[in-house]
This record gives sequence, C-alpha cells and structure tokens, in this order.
Amino acid sequence: MTASRLLSNVEREFMINALELGLRIDGRRMNTVREMKIEFGAKTGTIEVCLGRTRVLCRVVHELGAPRPDKPNEGVIGIHCTFPKYYQDMMSNDEIDAICLMIKAGLYESNAIDLESLCVLNGRKVWVLHCHLSVIQHDGNIIDCANLATLCALKHHRRPDVTVVGSKISVHSMADRHPISLSIHHLPICVTLAHVLMSEENDKQNTQNASS
Repeated sequence: MTASRLLSNVEREFMINALELGLRIDGRRMNTVREMKIEFGAKTGTIEVCLGRTRVLCRVVHELGAPRPDKPNEGVIGIHCTFPKYYQDMMSNDEIDAICLMIKAGLYESNAIDLESLCVLNGRKVWVLHCHLSVIQHDGNIIDCANLATLCALKHHRRPDVTVVGSKISVHSMADRHPISLSIHHLPICVTLAHVLMSEENDKQNTQNASS
C-alpha cells in the first residue's frame, strides 16, 4: 500500500531539523527499528504484537466449510481487521481493506502455508481459518505490526484432528486427540520504508511511505 501527501511548511521545517539531527519523532535514530514485543494469549491462536506504541491483537479461529470453487482441495484463510471508532477519521475503509489484502497476498502468493493439508474431504469440506485483527493502538508501522501478529497467531494456532470414513467426518475433541498445528513453510515478513523527496520548485516536501 502506498500513500503520499504534501507537508505544511511547519511540518516541513520540523522534519528537516529532525533529519539533520538524525532523529525520529519518537527519539529513535534513523537506522533504529521499533522495539518489538510478542505476548501469547491463554488460547491457542491468540497473539498480541507491539511495535513501539503500535499494538495489534490477532485471534485465529477455525471452522469446517466449503472450499473455493477453483481450489477444491485447499483450505481457506481469511483476514479481517477492525480499528477503534476514534481512528475512523485517520483510516478509511479502503485503507483497512488494503491492509487485509496485503497480508493475505503475502500468505497466498508466497505459498507460506500448505493449504492442501487443510483439506478434509476433497471438493466438499476444508478447514477455513479466520484471522481477526483488532488494532488497539496505531502509532505507525501498522501493516508491519498487523502482518507480524497474523503470522505469530497462525504459528500458535491449533486445530482438532478429524477422521474421515467415506463421506462421514468426525471431529475429535482436543482433549481426546493431540491438536494439530499448521504446516507453515516460511514466514513472509512485511517491512515498511520511508522515502523523503525534496522539491525546491514548490518549497514543499513530499513524504512517501512504501511497504514491501
């Protein structure tokens, strides 16, 4: 997701002074990343990640559902994100949807998870995983934090074992059989970079944020 805007003269002067001092607004040096904290919830698949003052909670839940018509032997992963009401003026629905799409694209396009291992009955039943992201505090690097929370929650997630006899599916209690973790090949990490472009013609500074 890419966003750009022109800064006011006051913002421009403040940023130039900060750049000359090699500092960020929160006091970090230019090459210093935000402090990362990961907290595991009591239930599997529940993770809270902090990047600096940005906090995102992710909970992964599972259910048996129908596969996608074009992928009858693969499970499904959905990404859902919610922001507090007081962030409505800051984040539009399109921007929130873009965050979900970027995280989902990272999982699907990199083949991070073995989706075929989530197939229970070919063409009829697969495991559907819902990743519910709740933004607690947004202080920058929201895509990176949400992506990391999703990956950690998927790593922490466990689903029940099943037995298939003909077309009959039996889901076993996690107390009766050892729960099963996801088959994860690798973790597609999202990193946000900032590019500061100076323009002498209009005496304004354009700050462009790009994530990859």
